[in-house]
Amino acid sequence: MRSPRTPRLAKARQNRTPSLEQLHLDSEPLAKIVANVMKGWLDGQLPESCKEGTNGVYFFKDTEGHKTAVFKPIDEEGQRPMSPRMSRSPRTPRLNRLRVSEIDTNKPQETIIPQKPSRPKPSIDCIREFPLDQLNLIKASKSDVNGHGIPAGEATMREVAASLIDQENFYGVPKTAIIKIHHWETLGMKRALLKFPKLLEFEGITKIGSLQEFIENDGSSEDVSPSFFSVDEVHKIGVLDLHLMNVDRNEGNILIKKRKDETKCTYELIPIDHGFCIPKYTQIDGTYWAWLNWPQSKIPFSPRMLKHIDEIDVDHDALILKSQLGIDNDCLRSMKISTLLLKKGIQHGFVLYDLGSFACRSLDDFDTPSALEKVIAQTDEKKPANDEEFFAIFEPLLVASLLVFKSSNSDS
Repeated sequence: MRSPRTPRLAKARQNRTPSLEQLHLDSEPLAKIVANVMKGWLDGQLPESCKEGTNGVYFFKDTEGHKTAVFKPIDEEGQRPMSPRMSRSPRTPRLNRLRVSEIDTNKPQETIIPQKPSRPKPSIDCIREFPLDQLNLIKASKSDVNGHGIPAGEATMREVAASLIDQENFYGVPKTAIIKIHHWETLGMKRALLKFPKLLEFEGITKIGSLQEFIENDGSSEDVSPSFFSVDEVHKIGVLDLHLMNVDRNEGNILIKKRKDETKCTYELIPIDHGFCIPKYTQIDGTYWAWLNWPQSKIPFSPRMLKHIDEIDVDHDALILKSQLGIDNDCLRSMKISTLLLKKGIQHGFVLYDLGSFACRSLDDFDTPSALEKVIAQTDEKKPANDEEFFAIFEPLLVASLLVFKSSNSDS
């Protein structure tokens, strides 16, 4: 029998209206999506938890129930306390199995969501500058989340960084912004009630994370043969990974979208999940690029792709990511390193496969550092004091190593 202290969810929800606020400068392309998300939520389309992956991920819907955006909260990354997938003791049961959207509100329900006095409906405020004082919330944990020098909570910034770098949509990265959500239901609500009952009783909870447009797709690249991918589509993914020094490009984070012409069926490739790009420059071991196994990576770049690579201004990119997202210099250095590899490599006739093989460890001898790792280590031995000194040492060592690598591979 229900206790008088545990009101029904339907009654509790009547006076609780969520609010959503965009925090990032590059929010204009997402303004319509954010408005649709808010309308859908207020209309009863509650966020849907994604059962796949290792972090907390939620699908937001429009008023018709169609998925329109993907939200990844910073406090649900990796082994952070609110992560729905972190290990729990036997006395701490998994509490998010029953989502609010699955509850029949026509029947009496037991819930510990407290009642709140009525409050006005919120408005959506699109702030034109990213408030860097919010970074203390995002960078609350400095524990290494994945062995690549990316602290827990900073994958959010990497998702936005990929979108910022691809403002002209050359690579096809879905538009992404940082948002702040204030609410009293779903999104880890039951876990939060156990940890912060008083906070929720009076204030609700706030979550900051990345909101990315949801792309309709026909699956991921692991679902079909690579023979259905054009050379240009494979090359754009590979160049993006080198541009951002993305250490995790597996088959599952390349979505496919069918594209038909008069002669054959091919697929557009859509890169997602960039939380592991721009790692600390000394921790690029374990880099995996799925396209290294695809035959298109051994075909020379097109003039269009060569022109794009030549026009990349990585110093400008680093300045944007530093000023708007506060990404650490040691991490931005990895992006500068991999982009320089890309540029110097094409000057010496390298194809995408050569560049990937230079940067990644061999699967046959995974304990041995890659050629790129060795050049980085040689540079660090000179103890450069800053970026200028580092690259003054690194660039000639890189070029010499590229020539040796090319010669050894041509002989074999």
